[in-house]
Parts: sequence; structure tokens; C-alpha cells
Amino acid sequence: MPVTAAEYAAGAVAQGLPEEEAEGLAALFEEVLDGRNAYLADGVREALGRAPRGFAAYAADASAAWSPTS
Repeated sequence: MPVTAAEYAAGAVAQGLPEEEAEGLAALFEEVLDGRNAYLADGVREALGRAPRGFAAYAADASAAWSPTS
């Protein structure tokens, strides 16, 4: 459920977080969640020279690599 930074800070203080810390975290969350990270970039392709893959594919490959052979 979306909440404003002020609502988050008020809830955190109500749960016992010091007001100064709650306000600092709320400001951080506001900046990080301002939409600048709402798109995908091509950093994996540029850095590794291949298309990115999902976690399930990674986990399947890693599992196979670490499975003991009989």
C-alpha cells in the first residue's frame, strides 16, 4: 500500500523509532523512490556482453553447478 514519506515517518515514530531517524529514512525513501529507477537499463548487456536473465534461470544453473554427481 503506497504511503507518503510523512505517513511512513509518523508510523515509524509510533513504533518507537526516534523522530530524527524516521525523518532521515523517509527523506531517503522519497529520493530513492522518486521514479528515477522505474526503467530497465542495458548495463548487464554492456558489462557482460550478453542479455540479462531472470533469477530462476540463474538459480537453476547455479544449482546444477553445485549438485554432486553420482
